[in-house]
Amino acid sequence: MNPFTRFLNALGYALVGGIGALFCLRGSLSIGQLSSLLAYATQYAKPFNDITSVITEIQNALAAASRVFAFLEEEEMKQKTEERELQKPVEGNLELSGLYFSYTKNQKADSRFKLVCKIRSKHSNCRPYRLWKNYLNQSSDAFL
Repeated sequence: MNPFTRFLNALGYALVGGIGALFCLRGSLSIGQLSSLLAYATQYAKPFNDITSVITEIQNALAAASRVFAFLEEEEMKQKTEERELQKPVEGNLELSGLYFSYTKNQKADSRFKLVCKIRSKHSNCRPYRLWKNYLNQSSDAFL
């Protein structure tokens, strides 16, 4: 709404300037009178620009509020805190390599990931984007 109103105001300013220039060339209007008319055209347009600017800000605030409320209405992910008993003792090591993460199939975000876990050891994977840690935590919950 605001850009359209500003376009109409600029168009009106150009028309006043163009028609006023023609009258100046014919001698029926002085340069001072033309500059006064252009100043009046600018002053006349200012309230409309201000009102449409406020309306645009209100529309932006409503759009942002709807996104915030949609986010707040999302159901929270439930933490799995239960411990399960293993049916048989765990033996061996775990090695993950050649994995990659991507948002699209053609563009891999990171493919240098390799994780080797020896039994009864603790690991922390600190990648720059912290993507793998979240991915592994979520996918390991599905298998346990």
